[in-house]
Amino acid sequence: MMVTAETLQHEIPGMGLKNQGIALVAPKSAQDIDPDIVAHELGHVAGYTGDWDKYHSKDVTNLMFHYITEVPQSPDKQWCEKVSALAK
Repeated sequence: MMVTAETLQHEIPGMGLKNQGIALVAPKSAQDIDPDIVAHELGHVAGYTGDWDKYHSKDVTNLMFHYITEVPQSPDKQWCEKVSALAK
């Protein structure tokens, strides 16, 4: 995982690339890193494929929804299986 003070494309808070890793925009302190953003980006690293576009879910309650919301989000079965496979 790389944490950078630089702005990522489109001013997104993080980016995950399949089999490459995660980049996050540095918060003011390490305690401010949002675990949901890390988990979302980990889904990209694991190869999550979405039903909204190639990479995201259209379900607002899904952790892989395409943007941050105030709605509580949880991982779906695909996310769990793909992330679990990374540990093998």
